[in-house]
Amino acid sequence: MKIGVSCSDEMTDAQRGVVERVVAGPRGQMSRPILAMLDSPCLADIVQQVGSYLRFSSPLDPQLRELAIISVAWAMRSRIEFETHVKIGRSVGLEEDAILFAAGRRGVSIAPEMAEIVLFSQRIVSSNAIDTPKSAELLSLLGRHGFTDLIAICGYYRLLACYLAISGLEDPMDTVISDAEVLQYGRAG
Repeated sequence: MKIGVSCSDEMTDAQRGVVERVVAGPRGQMSRPILAMLDSPCLADIVQQVGSYLRFSSPLDPQLRELAIISVAWAMRSRIEFETHVKIGRSVGLEEDAILFAAGRRGVSIAPEMAEIVLFSQRIVSSNAIDTPKSAELLSLLGRHGFTDLIAICGYYRLLACYLAISGLEDPMDTVISDAEVLQYGRAG
């Protein structure tokens, strides 16, 4: 099934307007998940504004933000979001062990708060379940604003992964791969 719009010749004025706003915004380019949503231009526009806030204006530490995003991408098997945000994560100083932990490797050593971000993010998108004591710890660590944004990041990137999957714009990633293969994501070449 194909949803969304991939060719500018097929776009309505409302769809072109969304594309123009995305490109003029902090992303500087169109993203595939927003293309997948263009059958509903108003929705696509609102969703891209939420994403823009979460990526570029949220007070959440950039490493923690990117770790949450790649954790959700891994849980949702979204190759595009995983690769994109591993690259962004590296650019903000996210360490390889954190990336591996987000990809299910539990034999690596990362800071406890980073481990909790990964586990919370993956748990909430895969089963909508939370560990109340651990959530309280994250709330204390991140503050109410940061914790609220973390929850929004989890929901937002789950939404994007769903659109990518149903639109046919990506094939789900194989999550049974070696550490070396995990670490190749987001690298040029």
